[in-house]
Amino acid sequence: MHRHVSVVVALIAWLGPAPADAALCQKKNGTLVRRDACAKRETPVTADMLGLSGTPGPQGLQGDRGPKGEPGDSGPKGDPTTPYVLSSLQIPSAYIGTETGNGLAVASLGLPAGKFLVMAKLDAVNFGTATYLRCGLDVGASRVSVATTFIGNSTADGVGLVETLTLLAPVDAGGGATVYVRCRPDVATGTNESAYMESGILTAIPVSAINAQ
Repeated sequence: MHRHVSVVVALIAWLGPAPADAALCQKKNGTLVRRDACAKRETPVTADMLGLSGTPGPQGLQGDRGPKGEPGDSGPKGDPTTPYVLSSLQIPSAYIGTETGNGLAVASLGLPAGKFLVMAKLDAVNFGTATYLRCGLDVGASRVSVATTFIGNSTADGVGLVETLTLLAPVDAGGGATVYVRCRPDVATGTNESAYMESGILTAIPVSAINAQ
């Protein structure tokens, strides 16, 4: 083994340094020569023929796990988002005693593009004929929420002259929309001034998403 290695080392030393792309060739008589390319009757000599490369050894054992890396730098601080609330106070008194159809728009609020949680609270007053009084929360002409109460000048138990109505709905305003609160009685309460809405507020709070269940 040591003699073979010595012979190979001596052979390489005898041939001297060579360019990286030089070829080692063996003539018919066994003589080794170095050329740019072997001639037709010469055999190219490989590292295997010289015994310079052996069969692969067995796979080594897995190394130990390296140390934990240093923490990365903190990312840039994001710009703070300022929360805001859109609100619109209703006019002091909106008379609805003889309103029909979708009702009178007693409050309205313009929304910019985005998604919102819209809430409305208002008091209904009826000194006229007792009847159902209904208020709807509309996005444009589309109704998204309704509140109803039975109210009026009646001696029946549980019937009052004043009731508070609350409306609540998520609203996707798209590129922008107007929301309305519209109210009306089921039947006329007498004169238009005999029933009215007051102390109303319409509020919109922006939200990041609306998930319908």
